[in-house]
Order: sequence, then C-alpha cells, then structure tokens
Amino acid sequence: MFYFFLALSILASALFVKSYYPDFRGSTDLFSILGFILICAIGSLFFTILIFIPYYLFYNNILKIQ
Repeated sequence: MFYFFLALSILASALFVKSYYPDFRGSTDLFSILGFILICAIGSLFFTILIFIPYYLFYNNILKIQ
C-alpha cells in the first residue's frame, strides 16, 4: 500500500510541474528558474504530505493491529 501512495504522490507532483511549466518556459534569468524550482518543490511537498496523511492515520495503524 505504501508504494501505491508513493506512486500517487509522484503522479500528483508530475502533473503539478506539468501545469506550471508553460508559465516559466523560455525564462533565462536565474530568479525565474529558481522560483520555478521552489514552487515545484513546495507544491510537491504539499501534495506528498496530503497524500500520505491518510496512509499514516489509517492504513499504517490497521496493519499494526493485525
């Protein structure tokens, strides 16, 4: 089940990066490039936290009981 949530997290992060890439395509200044990397990193971390909360609250606790 962990791998399912991991794959779901990677998919959400990839779709987030794909949706923001056209806004930053063609940027040549360092500020825009670092801003894109920062936005993608924070967005990916946010999605990962949101996706893994149910895993650790429900699925991980259910597996420990059995």
